Amino acid sequence: MQRMGACLSILSLAILASGCGPSRPERARDRALTYFATQVHEVDHSWASIFDYLHRRFGLELALASGRPPYGVREGLERPELARIYRRLVDPSARVTKRQIAELGSAIDRMTASALHCDRIPLPTDWLEILGTASQRGAYALTHAAVAARWTLENECLTELALTPLHTEQVELLEGLIEDREALASRHELATDVWIEAIALLYYLDEGTRVRPEWIDAVLAAQRADGGWAASTASIHSGRTRVPSSR
Repeated sequence: MQRMGACLSILSLAILASGCGPSRPERARDRALTYFATQVHEVDHSWASIFDYLHRRFGLELALASGRPPYGVREGLERPELARIYRRLVDPSARVTKRQIAELGSAIDRMTASALHCDRIPLPTDWLEILGTASQRGAYALTHAAVAARWTLENECLTELALTPLHTEQVELLEGLIEDREALASRHELATDVWIEAIALLYYLDEGTRVRPEWIDAVLAAQRADGGWAASTASIHSGRTRVPSSR
């Protein structure tokens, strides 16, 4: 089962950052869409809900190589326990239990799931500490803690005032992660994925003005001829296209 992390991240980024250049982001988006349409046959839980969002928000139309659309999928996903949790991203009526969240195998998934459903399932009293600790761990823990903090705000589980110190810290950490790209590549196999994810998150956190044109240029320059992105600098040299595992 193929899983798209960086390719989907840049697809989102190309749409959201379309004002950063004349036509390069749009061309990158089109190549990424071609990648999905010609090389990806199955929908995966790790990005199905994001395609739902792109379809609803931007009118994105696409069929995978199998002819199946990557959005509107509710059945047949590899990990139904995760699909059930994240269905709320596209279905406000979706419900889960506290036990279903607790049984998730990943601490990162438990964190983001808790934020996604916090208006119905109360958060732990040390929630800000949990998010702060995860943020300090960097990489995927940081990016997912930033998402969790945003969902906590959007679900009105904590006020913007209460979250402001954490928001400031997370934005600074995201900028540091992006600036430290070379060191990131030496520490993480999926360095390109988390690096692009961090850039996209600055837009999501309403901090898009912090995104530097040279970062966008670097993202676009890293796209492979087939429309995908390499997992890391080593992957570029070895010829591997980015097909990361879900987190």
